[in-house]
Amino acid sequence: MAKNEILDTYEQLKKATKAGFLSAGTADLLSELFERSAAFVQACDREKLTSKVEGKSYFRFTSGDKTSRAVNTALYSDAPLPWKKALAALDSALLPEDVQARITRQVYSAVISFCSAIDLLKSGDQKTPGTVFEYAIGFLISKQLDCEPQQTMPIMNADIGTLKLPTDLVFNLGEGKPRYHVPVKTSSRERSIMFWAHQRLLDGVYGLERYQGLPVLLAETKCSKSGVVTEICLPDQWKVYQTYIAKLRSIQYLDVPKALENLGETYPHVIVRPLGALLATISSGTDC
Repeated sequence: MAKNEILDTYEQLKKATKAGFLSAGTADLLSELFERSAAFVQACDREKLTSKVEGKSYFRFTSGDKTSRAVNTALYSDAPLPWKKALAALDSALLPEDVQARITRQVYSAVISFCSAIDLLKSGDQKTPGTVFEYAIGFLISKQLDCEPQQTMPIMNADIGTLKLPTDLVFNLGEGKPRYHVPVKTSSRERSIMFWAHQRLLDGVYGLERYQGLPVLLAETKCSKSGVVTEICLPDQWKVYQTYIAKLRSIQYLDVPKALENLGETYPHVIVRPLGALLATISSGTDC
């Protein structure tokens, strides 16, 4: 029954988001989906993992011979309805650092519960967790900006006319106002170059950094079958991309990788920060 309830709610959510992230029912369906996922995984067993990441500990949910992805112990909360708590916090005019951190943990708890549930219910399914993560982030940013995103952008070419570039989430707040390019992925791995490649296209068509690049990611953890957790990051490649391809404004994580957290301190200043910091700056109307 748990599998059917979770997957049925997911199908309803897909239909709701076709009408827009701010459409009636999207927030309730996200809350329902995360609530059911949390109830499912909290009834499962937990296995402590061997963390090779300095200062972090992880566990995974288990059900029979099936295991979930790694879950950050410090970020995960069993508190009921963390998604609704995160939404309530976003209604505040100010988001101080402690509230930003709480929002990051609450969103992480909700998203990782769903991802873990799918790991156990549909082993090998990477698309569904990624889709719901995009819905969740799309909803949060849309709510903060009161603006629906575009997911294709017109690209002009003198020889072949106008082409439509598929993108993740692009927010255009109107003339004279900020515009945001927000790729959303559960992890970057070898695909991270696409963040900078799409930014380069937008820079070339619309003007340098007219759209601020603000990728959002879940984590960069990898868990072996034997239960060893590592983080796979490419900081040197990211520096090359930031120097020679395009400039991203900042990169947001729910579980910020240790190898990336200080990347913004030296040239070429790839700023990596928790999701709550982005939601705070967007909420306050300051430059992200």
